[in-house]
Amino acid sequence: MKEAFENLARAKGYYHRHDILRTMATFAQALKQGASGQLFGADKMRFTGQVTEIVQLLNRTDEIRNALPDGLQYESGGEKQLFMAVVTRLKKLQEEAARITEKEIEERKLNIDKLLIRGTKQLQSDNAKEALELFQEATSLCVDEHVLFTIIGTRLLDAGLHKPALDYLTKAVELDDGNENAHLALARTHIALDEPEQALAGLQSAWKQLGRPTVDLAVLLAQAAQKAGKDAVAKAAAAKALEMDPMSPKVKKLCKQLR
Repeated sequence: MKEAFENLARAKGYYHRHDILRTMATFAQALKQGASGQLFGADKMRFTGQVTEIVQLLNRTDEIRNALPDGLQYESGGEKQLFMAVVTRLKKLQEEAARITEKEIEERKLNIDKLLIRGTKQLQSDNAKEALELFQEATSLCVDEHVLFTIIGTRLLDAGLHKPALDYLTKAVELDDGNENAHLALARTHIALDEPEQALAGLQSAWKQLGRPTVDLAVLLAQAAQKAGKDAVAKAAAAKALEMDPMSPKVKKLCKQLR
């Protein structure tokens, strides 16, 4: 029954750290262990005393008082009933916490969308400073929306803001190196900045990373290689693109340029 006393001590510790859900979960464990009927004499008295103390502590909390105005009820031998009462209330609180978390996530995603729309409108109105501020605010709310960096970076690239686009797209690849769109946009940015070698290196890395490159990647790799003066690499990439899509007009045009 050592574990039961250890869990009672943990429950009390969680209470003093204001972590009521953990207090209740650990307390329930202790009650389940104590209800096994293996406590006698002095151990039983000590257990009863410690359980009574934690019940009194929990009955001071809003988590208990809001649902049970009279509080949790306990007397020696009533561990099973108390266990059921604690577990029932704990599950309800966990469900409420989950709903709050879901609502917070929805609100955060909605705020990101609003900031992205506002930033894009500012970008379309040639208000680069305001757009960048809104995009920065949007990414500050980002938790796991890694694609946001690709979206913003691509929009900045299309608007001709190559330097900030480079920052966003570099971050996009760092966060998700399996995102082909991020690799392509980053390479396009390097080309726009007259850095074909960096574009080529990044695309060659993406080629290996992605395993199954697309026609778009092969075409852009060929174009970057051509600009970097690597004709053999350019022709090999163009040939690969032609193999993947022999009917593509842009691939045929590229191959003609490289002859």
